[in-house]
Amino acid sequence: MPNRASFPNREGPEGYEFPACATCQTDTRLDEIAFSCMVYFNSHDETLFDERGFTRLIQGLKNNLPHMNEFRDLSPNQKRRALTHFGIERPHGTPLAELGLVTVHPEFNERTKRYLCKLARALFYKHVGRPAKSSSIAWSAWAQGKGTNSQKTLEQWLSVTPIHVQGTRSNFDFGNRFRYRINYSDELEVFLAAGQFGDGLIFYLSVASEEIVASLDKDAFQFGAERSMSTSAN
Repeated sequence: MPNRASFPNREGPEGYEFPACATCQTDTRLDEIAFSCMVYFNSHDETLFDERGFTRLIQGLKNNLPHMNEFRDLSPNQKRRALTHFGIERPHGTPLAELGLVTVHPEFNERTKRYLCKLARALFYKHVGRPAKSSSIAWSAWAQGKGTNSQKTLEQWLSVTPIHVQGTRSNFDFGNRFRYRINYSDELEVFLAAGQFGDGLIFYLSVASEEIVASLDKDAFQFGAERSMSTSAN
């Protein structure tokens, strides 16, 4: 975690292998495909684009989630509204018709958030030193890295996650391909993380006890929470 298909040449960060039960692995197998696609869709760094890996991902999408392999190009007016909505600046001199903005199946969002909940529990294990309790609740959200409209949210998360962690590999300079910041309390069963894949997908994660979540009483936190990898907490 995160899965190797999310990285060029399948070279993910070292030291991110975690134990998982067979049920969890089975339930999130297809989520991995959708998640890795979203990492590629949101990346703007051409130096990190792995054409062979991306082709394999799309083929996996066609074979395993064919109903999600539908992408519709937006009209120029729709692209203009989308850029405004996400706070993304159009590259100078690029006509709207040439911008690669398309619609994706809404299930991408659902599967991405579910996979990120699994990542939240994996990072909890790595940094707290034990598995989160089965009764704890994982939560996740994500945003586009180029969207300035998410800047305020990112700044709020960074203000409460002071511990910086950088993914690395021993055989080459891994750069900023996977980095995040964390904060946690083992005593209170609370873990927070905010990070990014390259210059693309930004993620927000938390794992907390039921008591802590209940005390917050915020719909924004409850939205997308997972009691386990397969059962939503509404």
